[in-house]
Amino acid sequence: MTDEELSALASRKKAGASKKKVDASDARDALIASAAEKAGMAVEEMKALVSKANGLGLSAKTFVKNEGWKMSQEELSSLVEILREKNRAQKLEKSLHVAAADLSSLVVKAANRFRIGKEDLAEILKDLIADQEKNKIAITDPRFLTRALGAYRNAKKQKNGFVPFKRIKENEELNYLIAKFASVMEISQQKLLYVGNALMGGNINIKNPIALSKAVAAAFKDAEVAVLDEIDDTPFNQGPCYRSAGAPGWTKEQYLARVVEVEKLGISQQRFDKIEGWDFTDDELLEFESLSKQMTQRWAATKDWCVNVVREKTGWNRDQAVAKMEEARRKGYPYSAFLSCALWKLSDEAFAAIPKRRPKPTSDTLITDEELEEIIADICKTMGWTRGQYRLDFMRKRVKFGTSPRDYSAMRLYEKTDEEISKFATFDHMCKMRLRYCDYMGDRKYFTRKTQFDAAFEPFLKRRWFTNVDLTFDQFVENVKGLDVVFYKPSDGACGRGVCKLPVETDEQRRAAFEHVSSAPVGVIEQELIQHPSISAIWNGCVNTLRIMTLVKDGEVHLLAGILRVGCEGVIDNIAHGGVGSSIDMETGICSTYPVDQWGHLFEVHPITKAPMKDFQIPNWDKVVSLVKEAAMVKPDMAYVGWDVTVTADGEPAIIEGNTDPAIWIIQIPWAVSENVGMENIFGPLVYDFDLED
Repeated sequence: MTDEELSALASRKKAGASKKKVDASDARDALIASAAEKAGMAVEEMKALVSKANGLGLSAKTFVKNEGWKMSQEELSSLVEILREKNRAQKLEKSLHVAAADLSSLVVKAANRFRIGKEDLAEILKDLIADQEKNKIAITDPRFLTRALGAYRNAKKQKNGFVPFKRIKENEELNYLIAKFASVMEISQQKLLYVGNALMGGNINIKNPIALSKAVAAAFKDAEVAVLDEIDDTPFNQGPCYRSAGAPGWTKEQYLARVVEVEKLGISQQRFDKIEGWDFTDDELLEFESLSKQMTQRWAATKDWCVNVVREKTGWNRDQAVAKMEEARRKGYPYSAFLSCALWKLSDEAFAAIPKRRPKPTSDTLITDEELEEIIADICKTMGWTRGQYRLDFMRKRVKFGTSPRDYSAMRLYEKTDEEISKFATFDHMCKMRLRYCDYMGDRKYFTRKTQFDAAFEPFLKRRWFTNVDLTFDQFVENVKGLDVVFYKPSDGACGRGVCKLPVETDEQRRAAFEHVSSAPVGVIEQELIQHPSISAIWNGCVNTLRIMTLVKDGEVHLLAGILRVGCEGVIDNIAHGGVGSSIDMETGICSTYPVDQWGHLFEVHPITKAPMKDFQIPNWDKVVSLVKEAAMVKPDMAYVGWDVTVTADGEPAIIEGNTDPAIWIIQIPWAVSENVGMENIFGPLVYDFDLED
């Protein structure tokens, strides 16, 4: 096509898209008018109700269909959660039909691990495919392949034939292969769910044991299934073994020789691979294994702690609590999930009706694989360690103090003695604070969805906001009237991910901004807040915020700790995204430490503007304190919250958002690095002190 023809085609597409949006706007207005007539109220009144429903994440069509004008805000919020869960289930069902071209490497590596020959493997694949077609099995576990192969191997040993896949899904003993898969491919664990079903999509050609990236790329792109009848003759054990590629420069012979040595220490090849044992000496391997066993004792202590929290909430004695929690555990709810899902609130009938559940994998931080690798490399360079020495020291701290990789790196715990670390609150404290003081099945939805948060805490926001649900261009223009800039924030975003700044001064900018937010996930569009001049003088590239942790206990709001977070790049001030922070004295509102970044690097002044941060006085600190105390009482069942607050140009504080999983390391890091002082004295008693009768 010529340039003119391409231009004409683009214009027609753009005109068609604009017409569709106009038609959608007309249809929405007609729908609202019809609903108003049905409800016997004015159209403008119905529009206001629909707008509030949009703020909760409910579309106009769904609102009208369910006669939302008859519902309270709580009932509407519950409806949103029900519909969202239904949508998730539908998406999962769709995900079970992903096609793949070549996933041979997964099968080969799993077969290597279980020492299964080619002929047996071919038989396994046929059985798996037949069983998939026969029983329409939903693959929801990324470790399914090794479970299948392991179960098949065990079945062959017992001469009982092939184990049905339904039983394989229930098998909790075989879990090995795909654990490292996500980091290799730089994908999330959730995406691995798609791989399982893709493997079942057709006859799979086994030809290249290291074709991992091509296999997954094909699966995620819905490629055509390549049906090949013959399995390649490449022996399974030629080339690098599954994990030996992780040992730079190792040949197959070197790897196998080392496996023989470690097996003499009582460590299997499977375990050696799993812990990447090539970075350890013999003594380090034995110590690492000993620490791994001690982690079991730590889990047991955590279970006892969960029992005490349940007793505190219910008044049950220990035997009653353990009996109920064990019953839930047999249904797939570990002790921590018993708390986070508030199962102790259920009646006996409701408790008996809860479905079986496969526990979800948990993550100790929002840290990415790339960030973790950067952390390990930085620490190894600083300390002159190998990766094995890093992992061994981290495991020591994890067993004794419950640290996470983020705690360990940010607060430079690798440089501290055990006595010094005992004064710090760690990831273990953070998890237990939220389990003990937050009702996750009640009001948490107001903090995890920005649409619902803005609706519930609107008096504290001090800014204009609206959602992109059923948003028309005319509505967008009306909402941004008089504004130069707006911010889009995804409703379920965290740590500033997905936030973007959009200019809306001109018609062209407003059109571009609308195109962006209308095609983005459900979220909120907010007016830009102009921060106080004294704060802007430190860094004016973004709105800098105060993170203030509060705890509602015995009907009173307690200020636990605070930090001034200042940006250094981009449009957000989050320390995890390049910002720096300085601790705040909660009595005076004065910054009491030098600024620190997420890697534990200390600066005497702001690293870019050179503005001093230590001894900086937060403007109108008394108003800030009053605001967060008032906000904390809006949803007191979420007793433990980290509030992000800014002080506006007119001196009035405004809440940006509330976080029910506030990272303690962010608050603690300036004290940890500059003064070698931790906050265990604050969080320790709140976590571990109980007043229970035996």
